[in-house]
Amino acid sequence: MIRIVLNIKNETKFVFSSREAEKTILNTLKSQNLQGIFEIELKLVSKPSIQKLNKEFRHKDYPTDVLSFPIQNEIKDNHPEIPVLLGDIVVCPAIIKKNAKEFHNTIDKEFLKMIDHSTLHLVGIHHEGD
Repeated sequence: MIRIVLNIKNETKFVFSSREAEKTILNTLKSQNLQGIFEIELKLVSKPSIQKLNKEFRHKDYPTDVLSFPIQNEIKDNHPEIPVLLGDIVVCPAIIKKNAKEFHNTIDKEFLKMIDHSTLHLVGIHHEGD
């Protein structure tokens, strides 16, 4: 069994389907054969806010589309009834909108693609060279 607890903090005016975001995260976790209850915070922020976080944590002084802040280093042997706090996903809708246009994608699809991508980071799947 797998369940998620998704805590959402939207500091922007971006409207999205929390149900679709939750479904995307659930499918991503299932694809990694994980079991248990997982808790994630999803935060939507402005360009200046994500730029500040990107500079502080990645030493890159520019806004980005999404940042992942994992809490667990390794996910294993979860108790089926105790939620595991995976971490935070921070998304910048303004950059998502720009990227959607650049990549010929809808804003919703680009948003969910970044949620999927970031969830993988939370469970330890990273880019080559990370």
